[in-house]
Amino acid sequence: MWLTESTGLNHVLPTHLDMVEELVARFAGSTDAPVVAFEGAEYLANYHDFDRVLRTLRRIRDTVTARGGVLLLSADTSLLDEREFSLLEKEFEPFPMPPGVESVEDVFLIHESGILISHSARRLKPETDRDTMAGMLTAIMNFARVSFTEGKGELRRLGLGEKTVTLERGRHLILAVVFAGETGTLSSPGAAAWRRCRNCAT
Repeated sequence: MWLTESTGLNHVLPTHLDMVEELVARFAGSTDAPVVAFEGAEYLANYHDFDRVLRTLRRIRDTVTARGGVLLLSADTSLLDEREFSLLEKEFEPFPMPPGVESVEDVFLIHESGILISHSARRLKPETDRDTMAGMLTAIMNFARVSFTEGKGELRRLGLGEKTVTLERGRHLILAVVFAGETGTLSSPGAAAWRRCRNCAT
């Protein structure tokens, strides 16, 4: 679902926090151990008092964890003031960067069939990068198919110049994270959360 003022399929108005909560509750109620990735807390603060946004995030967290799931919250804390950052930090456990990682460049969520479900990049990329991205995805898919033939679901690595791709396979999904810097593991709680949802259908 996309938080946006524009209308369209799978679009949710940022002014409708009750609708955001309802959609998460509906998803969480439909599966065991749901995993919800939420991005845009600082964006919502443009439309609501931050305390109201925080209450919404608490309710979403409680809804997800009540089903044995995990809420992954992504926020640009540079856009929050000191009080807002402090409140957010008290409510949510920070996800530390793995040792040796300079930054997370890309995150790919890929279906076992090879279809890209979602891609998120740290920087907006020009149209000319599509072929490069497609080539990298093909390499990742081929690597994943070979590496996971035994079905052990272990973390795997693929070095691409100064970047490292870490892959983890679930029952139906493959998570590929592209790091700038050399690293070999996903640090907990991120890896633990992914392992917990490994048998989920979503």
